[in-house]
Amino acid sequence: DKVYHDVDLATFVTDHHLKRGEGVSFTTVIPSTTPWSSMIRMESSCTTVDVFVGGNRIYSYGDDNYKNGDFVGSGYHFIDLPDNSSGQRIQIVMVPTESGLVSSFYPVDIIPAEDAFVDFGSNHMIVGCLGIFLAEFGAIVMLLGLASLLGLKNSAQFFLIGAASFLLGLWTVCVTKTIELFSLNFTLNTELEHIALFLAPIPILLLIVENRKSGNQWRRGIAYFAVLILTVFDIGAVILHYTNVLHFPMILTCFHALVGLSALLVIVANLEKRKKMSAEYKIIGFGLAELLLCGIIEVVRYNMQRYLYGGNSDFSITVLPFGMTLFIVLVLIAYVYGHYRETLAQMERE
Repeated sequence: DKVYHDVDLATFVTDHHLKRGEGVSFTTVIPSTTPWSSMIRMESSCTTVDVFVGGNRIYSYGDDNYKNGDFVGSGYHFIDLPDNSSGQRIQIVMVPTESGLVSSFYPVDIIPAEDAFVDFGSNHMIVGCLGIFLAEFGAIVMLLGLASLLGLKNSAQFFLIGAASFLLGLWTVCVTKTIELFSLNFTLNTELEHIALFLAPIPILLLIVENRKSGNQWRRGIAYFAVLILTVFDIGAVILHYTNVLHFPMILTCFHALVGLSALLVIVANLEKRKKMSAEYKIIGFGLAELLLCGIIEVVRYNMQRYLYGGNSDFSITVLPFGMTLFIVLVLIAYVYGHYRETLAQMERE
């Protein structure tokens, strides 16, 4: 194991990406001004966590899963400090459970116990609430989409928009750790985060195809083939993860590349001259473009945070939920405008 002294975790970066089992130990002295009833709040990402105060282990997470080869999740740890622990030596040992994922660490805070969860909630209020809204909105819209059985127009688009909103909302709630307000099962939370992320591009890409009904069948065939490849990848990723062959975080780079390729194929196969586009399609097309741009920004942000600035809060805010919200607004505008044009045309015919 490596031991580092006098480091600021907000800026600290190891000299290489740590391998599985390559432990890191951080040691300091608990300030003498620490209140009697205090907690340690820290975030871990696919690492085991062991905390020692005065030489005694007070907290352990992930050791059993790690030894069994199972997945170790990510999340915020809220650890009660023993009474009168101020001035004592504290040691935190973290062991990566996956190779090549860890090169930086999140800050460790010692705060009054009564403020720990309040402060946590306030730090995640905006993005977390936005994620909850997107998930609930998506679930409602998916139910409306199922009204296709009743012959509702554009039901497929409704369902796909709802599915994209629900999945990105669920991913947002998980990635911001807001889900810990409801569940402290780090493994399940992290698995939901990755499953939602892996599935989210599928309804978005299908929506691009569905919004262009005309055109050559081979173009649509290429687009559907790209979606099929992504679907097969998702199924394979789930199998590899739950058989402990290759866990979700290790597949992310391949996922990013495959989504980029699939999106490129779908977009190129469904390009249409602007003059031939209806006004509604132009609006939705703009929304899809800004959503894809947000996806690219998210990939860059994720890799910068993961490998360069793990503890820097400036890189912890995702733009995807904001992009999805804007997309929903644009879709609503497009459908309202389309309905207005249809009503106006019908009135002119009469």
